[in-house]
Amino acid sequence: MKKFLLSALFIVGVLCNCHDCLLAQWKVTGGPMNVGLINSLLSYGSTLYAGTTSDIFASVDGGTTWAPRDSGISSSVVYALSANGTNLFAATSAGIYLSTNNAATWSPIDSGLTTRLVWSIAAKDSCVFAGTSIGVFRSSNNGTKWTLSDSGLGKIPVWSLTTKDSCVFVGTSAGVFISSNGGAVWASVDSGLAGGVILALLSSSGDLFAGTASGVFLSTNNGASWIQSDSGLTNTFVLSLMSYGQYVFCGTAGGGVFVSSDAGRTWNAVGMSGNSILSLAADGTALYAGTDGTGVWRRPLTELVTLGPNLTTGPLTRINLRQNFPNPFNGSTLIEYDLDASTDVVLIVYDVLGRKVRKLLSERQAGGAHRVLWDASGIPSGVYFCCLQAGSLTDTKKLVILR
Repeated sequence: MKKFLLSALFIVGVLCNCHDCLLAQWKVTGGPMNVGLINSLLSYGSTLYAGTTSDIFASVDGGTTWAPRDSGISSSVVYALSANGTNLFAATSAGIYLSTNNAATWSPIDSGLTTRLVWSIAAKDSCVFAGTSIGVFRSSNNGTKWTLSDSGLGKIPVWSLTTKDSCVFVGTSAGVFISSNGGAVWASVDSGLAGGVILALLSSSGDLFAGTASGVFLSTNNGASWIQSDSGLTNTFVLSLMSYGQYVFCGTAGGGVFVSSDAGRTWNAVGMSGNSILSLAADGTALYAGTDGTGVWRRPLTELVTLGPNLTTGPLTRINLRQNFPNPFNGSTLIEYDLDASTDVVLIVYDVLGRKVRKLLSERQAGGAHRVLWDASGIPSGVYFCCLQAGSLTDTKKLVILR
């Protein structure tokens, strides 16, 4: 259904008179070309992955070149990609696939899965949730075994998924549903929500965003109530949502990409008008947009995060230390974090006894996304803790070194 809607909407989108001028700030990457729809983009570690109507592709050079990464996947449409530690998951028209070696090879993980049409997937800890044509399936062991999870939900199509704290949210043709007990029971949370099918869901900085055919809807109370949040959106058919630090991006059907710097209250167009943007991703350097027939496009983030009100000049209120990748690791690992304002930053690794192992940095940094590559050569196997101190705020993640 989504594919057919997008094909029709693209015909309308290409008629936009300002198409060429808005594309001027974007550059098409080296691919993947001639693969149809770019349904999903995932930036993980140092690799950018693309799920398309012609399997999976990867780029390790910011989109300059792409290579197929579909060994083990039968010819199928890839609708969604998700990552959890060293596990990569692919939701396809032929079931769910798992890779544990950076997409070099894939294996089917479909025990208990009674449908092969999987549209969305999200992983949290060892649990994985899959949105299918007949509802949600849940796995508590990284996809080894799946169970239909439909209490309170029913066997309805699930187009989108997101996790927030201990809750899971699904977007369906009947609104948004929440589960606070790992998918055992679901409840509808759609007060104030309109627009039909929920094609995109996003959890960002404590807020929830839902992308519909009638625009973006925002909830600040775990879905208990929603308000329409589309001031500045000149195209309200929303296909994709993504956050980067304090900024929220949305991709539309024929209207290109929009950015909000005030948590979705207002939006600014940032180009690609005339294209339907099925997927979005960012790698700390650029924003990538997956389209419905013209490949993946790229634009520097420095051109985007300065548009609209600049929130990085005020006091620091939020930080987000992401889980390092890979983890566990042997050698080097990538540590990423977000700041919503300029501040003094200290990043230190401690052992389980609280002893300082390595100070990775101590400097003043601007608001936005940051990344540090830690070479842990010579550090023995074990459990460690990475502590980010930014101003008066701290955040900690567990790291595991395996030799």
